[in-house]
Amino acid sequence: MGVKTMARYEKGYINSRIKYHGRKGADISNKFAFVGLGLMGNRVVDTISQFENDSGKVFYPTLAINTNQQDLDSIENCKNKLLLEGFEKGAGRNPQMGHRAIAKNEEKVRRAFVNISDDMDMTFIVAGLGGGTGTGGVLNFVNWAIQIREHTGIQFGLMLSIPRDNDGNLENRNALTILNQIKELVAKRQVPLILIDNEMLYKDYLRRREQGKLNNDVDWTSDSNLTISGVIHQLNLITKFKPTGNKNFDAQELLRVLNTGGCVTFSRMKIPTEDFKDERTLMTRIENGIEKGLVSQGYDYKNEVVSMGVSIISPINKTHEVFDIVVLDKIERSVSKLVPNADIFWGTYEDKVENTNYTYIFTVMAGMNFPQRVDKMHEKAQNQKQSVNITKDLSLDYKEEVTEKISVIVNPFEEVSETKVDNFSLGGIFSEEKREEIVAPDWLKDML
Repeated sequence: MGVKTMARYEKGYINSRIKYHGRKGADISNKFAFVGLGLMGNRVVDTISQFENDSGKVFYPTLAINTNQQDLDSIENCKNKLLLEGFEKGAGRNPQMGHRAIAKNEEKVRRAFVNISDDMDMTFIVAGLGGGTGTGGVLNFVNWAIQIREHTGIQFGLMLSIPRDNDGNLENRNALTILNQIKELVAKRQVPLILIDNEMLYKDYLRRREQGKLNNDVDWTSDSNLTISGVIHQLNLITKFKPTGNKNFDAQELLRVLNTGGCVTFSRMKIPTEDFKDERTLMTRIENGIEKGLVSQGYDYKNEVVSMGVSIISPINKTHEVFDIVVLDKIERSVSKLVPNADIFWGTYEDKVENTNYTYIFTVMAGMNFPQRVDKMHEKAQNQKQSVNITKDLSLDYKEEVTEKISVIVNPFEEVSETKVDNFSLGGIFSEEKREEIVAPDWLKDML
């Protein structure tokens, strides 16, 4: 029996799920690349490989890396694949084996990583936490990414999924181990993290199926992969739009928000135009939309959001109503009350195609600590009395001034005998502060 491959989504289905994708002349504003580790990462980049313009040109370069030959064979849209030789049967949900596979293939993995990141505005590392290859290898990529960032200026971000409630104790423990290692980077906003809550995505999938919005033949992983893949692409399309009026959330501001660091979350709201007439109703709509999120929720928005982008898109028949100065003031007041400490970048746009009674608002927020869902993962670990060295409190003081650079991130799955750490640090990697010149490691010199 042959390996079952991931079929392409029908273009109409992608267009229905990602607003403005598939329209004539649609284009993107920033050059992003995506590297997928393990099965989850592979399937997400395989989905992203299907995002094309109306001429059939793929928007984003992608790279799929895996230990398992069958998993790589199961994706057919991402053509850039890298098999970790010597581990073709997979990592068996064993992060130690996943790390060992990356280490044994280190030279070619790093070269592929450097090559795909070349000339990009930002590269995203995509992995599912809980299994073997993604969990065991993601910290290797974090460390390499910092070195590349120091010497090329290319920015990096993480897209990491956390297990569902019904997933086993092993997956929960593996995921918490990685979160424990990156908690300080996230809390001090020295790396952007898009945390993907599989439990939330699964419940949202069931809700939409019950409402008849999904066919029963659409499985939840395919559905969630499209949701995950679309969050950045959606805004990268919108920031290419020509603004209406003097507010434009542009490409550079999108990069600025993403590179604020800390947890990054997204929302999409479809609001009846009549609701814009009442400030209280409008604020409730926006607050509910933000709290619902697209791939995760449960953040302390009021106290922790540092940077935010807001794009408001009015149908052509409602532009004068939506973009009336009084209405825009209401929207700005509503959002500012929800995130009083944030720098907010606004964009207003007219949809010249749709003639409806709905206005769309898209947001991206950054700078937050881990959401409440991570606390529930800790409770599960404690209830099972899992013997793993995980700190319960993953929070740090956001007002604390960073006075020294964070040391290298140590991979907890790395065997001591194999430890090989180049001389660099992670402090201030996404800031413009001046730093002493750091000599590039030999491996990077050879590739630049």
